[in-house]
Amino acid sequence: MMHSKRLREKVKQDYDSIAAEFSDSRRSDWKEFEVFRAYLKPRLRVLDLGCGNGRLVDFLKEWKVDYRGIDQSAELVACARKAHSGVHFEVADMAELPALEQRFDRVFMIASFHHLPRKDQESVLRWIAAHLAPGGMLLMTNWNLFQWRFWKAWLKALLWPRWGFKGLEIPWNHGVKRYYYAFSEGELRRLLKRTGFRVIEEHKGRNFVTLAAL
Repeated sequence: MMHSKRLREKVKQDYDSIAAEFSDSRRSDWKEFEVFRAYLKPRLRVLDLGCGNGRLVDFLKEWKVDYRGIDQSAELVACARKAHSGVHFEVADMAELPALEQRFDRVFMIASFHHLPRKDQESVLRWIAAHLAPGGMLLMTNWNLFQWRFWKAWLKALLWPRWGFKGLEIPWNHGVKRYYYAFSEGELRRLLKRTGFRVIEEHKGRNFVTLAAL
């Protein structure tokens, strides 16, 4: 099994290589975003971890939030800066973030947490917990990989477990095979509890939608 840092570097390189095409596929809001509306209000301090091309900026526009986006793909951050001038985006690995003085009211992880190797998941959640303001929340989506359309990825993971148990390769065009960790609802819930969170609301569909607080 590949060392977690090398695996994160693979994820970075994969998204750098498909950034323009991937960004074009992420122009609109997912229907799951509607769940978040009840937990938003004006002027919140927002951190978007794994921000990609910054599409969440448009969804949050009506609340006039103080937004900060972080992604490890420099190419996707370039797309975000081009699409949203004057918005704060930065390139960084979420598993190696330094301690910050700033505290956030909402931390979003839209289809990004599932790209972390298992070894890094708990430490990232603990970093988030340390950087939430009182009353703050974590709002996340993770792909539900327990669907028939992913059977080939599961078969390959079971027969040739290159990324360890539950580490799946989901293909993109041009031969790029992106790493995903296959969370179950129960596993994600237990991980959040272990790192100090309590689940407030959760939904299961094509994505697991999870809202949690300390």
